[in-house]
Amino acid sequence: MKKIILKNLDTYVYLDSSNIKNALKSTGIKLDFIKLYKYLRITYKKLKTVKYFEGADNKDTRTLEQFKILEKNWL
Repeated sequence: MKKIILKNLDTYVYLDSSNIKNALKSTGIKLDFIKLYKYLRITYKKLKTVKYFEGADNKDTRTLEQFKILEKNWL
């Protein structure tokens, strides 16, 4: 049987903040999303996109600032 090397395939990553935040909260782990993105970019040579989904209230300036930082570092 021929092995498929996943790192050589086109890769699309979709991050759902609700699931990630709940998992991190229950385990007490902190995650640096910028480091995660850099890891994905280095590890998966054919990384096509990384999409991050999170809802935010327009009055929630803290979350909106975090979005700006992520957008700046991910593009």
